[in-house]
Amino acid sequence: EGGLVYSPSRTTESMLRARPMAAQVAAFMAICIQIASATVQVPLQTRLTLRPHSKDQKRLSLRGGGVPVVPIAVLGLGVGVVLNKNEKLRGRLLKALQNIRVGRGGRRKPRQQKRPHITEPKDYDVRNGTWAHEVAEVQPGCLLLASPDTFRFAGPRQVLDQSVVLLVRHGKSGSSGFIINRPTQFDVGDVTKKLPMFESNPLYLGGDIGEGVYMIHGFPSLRNATEVSDGIYYGGSEHAMELVQQGKASAEEFRFFFKYAAWAPGQLEAEINSGCWCPVRTSLDLVLKTKQYPGLHFAKAHKVFWHQVLQTLGGRFLNISRDTIVKEEAERVKMEEWVGLLQDENNQASNGSVGGSFSSQPLSADAKPHTALQTV
Repeated sequence: EGGLVYSPSRTTESMLRARPMAAQVAAFMAICIQIASATVQVPLQTRLTLRPHSKDQKRLSLRGGGVPVVPIAVLGLGVGVVLNKNEKLRGRLLKALQNIRVGRGGRRKPRQQKRPHITEPKDYDVRNGTWAHEVAEVQPGCLLLASPDTFRFAGPRQVLDQSVVLLVRHGKSGSSGFIINRPTQFDVGDVTKKLPMFESNPLYLGGDIGEGVYMIHGFPSLRNATEVSDGIYYGGSEHAMELVQQGKASAEEFRFFFKYAAWAPGQLEAEINSGCWCPVRTSLDLVLKTKQYPGLHFAKAHKVFWHQVLQTLGGRFLNISRDTIVKEEAERVKMEEWVGLLQDENNQASNGSVGGSFSSQPLSADAKPHTALQTV
């Protein structure tokens, strides 16, 4: 995994400072050899050095072998001459190189985006009204709002596409939470029989980790319940069933999730810095109340709530919501056009020359019919 390391001596450094052309050629050669090391197997301790020779003559030595030095040197010299004469091309190359950060072993590091300065309101009541605002620090109880299209083609993590995640744990050991806007076509009773008082509660897909059923609520006096933040708790299902049975609570006041979302230590912070998530604080009604969208397919319900949170935030988030709606509508229209074209081609194939090319005459007595495929 070790990449090439460029280490000129002091004499060479003074030469490069005195001759800008030589500095350009040497820098470009180092970049070319780093690119070559990604495709050519190079020993771990391979090192490119410029060593001062006798009588101030310089000699290029490459210990370890494995890289064609002469062709790379000729290429670097030729490109260096071109860049020295073409100022416009040199400016474009330097601008492109500024956007690339090469780490050890030639691996590219993702460029982090600077989040805008966030001014949080000082006095707010989580139990009154419907509101949402962006926060600068990630804490349990906040919502993680996925940026549009970030997880659209993320494979197993595609469940996080346009998701709103309630963060219930965040620390040095990692982070975890529940996706609160992914309803399923199942109820709690379809998955487990251990919660008879909640068998009719809708079940949400909380993430892609684990196999259990988890519960959140707003009852602080529930036994074995863990406080997430002010007004939000999870756990304590046995005591919750007692309260529902005694009529002291309603089953609709509890929300249930199958699986959960999780991040390794430092992973969530890196994803926030790269623009994958936006942490926000909202009122309790957006977190604890079950959202129902009659007539809407469950696979599209998560988009409605995602847009609702964006529009509640307002400002630049309102523009993000509008742009996403316009883009998705354009994609829908394009998809309908493609489906229509495919249907027209299928109709022409069934009624046109393809269908007429088959003989409708019966088989003769000497002809042998094709063997039919047997069903399994």
